[in-house]
Amino acid sequence: MRSMLISIKPEFVDKILTGEKTIELRRRFTRRWDEVDKLFIYSTSPVKSVVAETKITDVKQLSVNHILRNHRSSICIDEERMRSYFEGLDFGYAIFLSNVRRLESPIELKNLASLGLQRPPQSYSYLDNVEIETASIASSDRYERLHSGRRRRCAA
Repeated sequence: MRSMLISIKPEFVDKILTGEKTIELRRRFTRRWDEVDKLFIYSTSPVKSVVAETKITDVKQLSVNHILRNHRSSICIDEERMRSYFEGLDFGYAIFLSNVRRLESPIELKNLASLGLQRPPQSYSYLDNVEIETASIASSDRYERLHSGRRRRCAA
């Protein structure tokens, strides 16, 4: 089995960590997702750290309309922004997440080399032979400080 690192904007990382967002969307994604046992989440600027671990329970290629019609409350993105993201495509990938755990000690951008990376992935990267300690209720003062007051419920 392999691990993977995926880059996600902080506003969506927040919602994943609170359990509001259970589906991550991508224009493209690997067909070999079932080989991934751990998915690590890199929160992009201004956080710039690997902050969480999760499991991929399923990946489905779905029409944009299907995603909006059937998964709106799990994606935490409004229709206009989603259609803009998928512009030019009829289908997108819905990555179903479960067992999200915050890392006890987030890995900052300057320390990505410890994961075998020179920079964060544009979308995702495989991580081979990487062990990252996790804790389900751990917190990071830096992460909390950057994200305080940003929590909102997903629109259904």
